[in-house]
Amino acid sequence: MRWRVLINWLTVFIWRLRGSYKVWVMHSSNPIRIYAWDNWKEMMPMITSLLSITTEKAYIRSLQAYEHKNGWLGFGRMPWNEESNKRWTTKYLEEPNGQGEVQFFDTEVWAPDWNSWLRTGRTPEIFVKVFGDTGFEGLKNGLIIAMPMYLFKRNEGLVTTQLAKLRSIAPSYRLASTVRAWKGSQSWVITNDIMDMNGREMRRIIGSGGQ
Repeated sequence: MRWRVLINWLTVFIWRLRGSYKVWVMHSSNPIRIYAWDNWKEMMPMITSLLSITTEKAYIRSLQAYEHKNGWLGFGRMPWNEESNKRWTTKYLEEPNGQGEVQFFDTEVWAPDWNSWLRTGRTPEIFVKVFGDTGFEGLKNGLIIAMPMYLFKRNEGLVTTQLAKLRSIAPSYRLASTVRAWKGSQSWVITNDIMDMNGREMRRIIGSGGQ
């Protein structure tokens, strides 16, 4: 028993030293509008549970714009809570305002927040991205979920359970996963940072068959 504990501890230490991330792509060939409030509010409890494995406070940033107009739409600072989540899913996407059609690009959840990464270069402990249409079949919208491998190993049961619950809410979606560094590299098949992964890179993860 002691040897098993020691092996688990060493495994976590090695993953932490390497800086590897476990990354999941949730995708569907028959998608729902995940970013619509009626759908997203059903998924929020699972994301909240995933965020509970870190002590870092989570914040949301959403990239939306009016079609044929420059500039991102404003939301103000959005800590992770129901009010903020309702704001980004409804303020422009559901409330008509005569300004034209709103394009949804993506919404990101960072713990710690995105500004911390900008200031210090510290990568997040939990990262969730609701992505819009990537231009690739089966990737009209979906989720990217990422966390350091050591954090996943410490909380594998909780994480696995919450991912299964997400899929039960959106049964047409599937999960694929990989292990990689946060930063991309020309020597990797995936060359963008996790937050900037494009549809082509997601397809490679899906094609690898990892769960």
